Amino acid sequence: MIQGDGDTSYLDENDCNGNVPLVSAVGSTVTYRSGWELDDSAAGAATAAEQIRLIRPQDRPDNTIAIANCDWICKINNHQGLQGIVGAGV
Repeated sequence: MIQGDGDTSYLDENDCNGNVPLVSAVGSTVTYRSGWELDDSAAGAATAAEQIRLIRPQDRPDNTIAIANCDWICKINNHQGLQGIVGAGV
């Protein structure tokens, strides 16, 4: 699960199954949570080289779609264990 970065545009249901890049933000030295977030400005596209595939918004009462910092269930596209994806592997 990853949250959107909450800038001026937001991901919505139409972006499901699309690919988006990550953006760096400040992580926590207390909770050890990562600072990486989804780039809301890059609506879910068919670009295979993007790092993350949006599966769906997390289903919880306090998680509203198409607003800042919506939480998304995602799949990592770009990693060593997945061959055949543009830019994946070592």
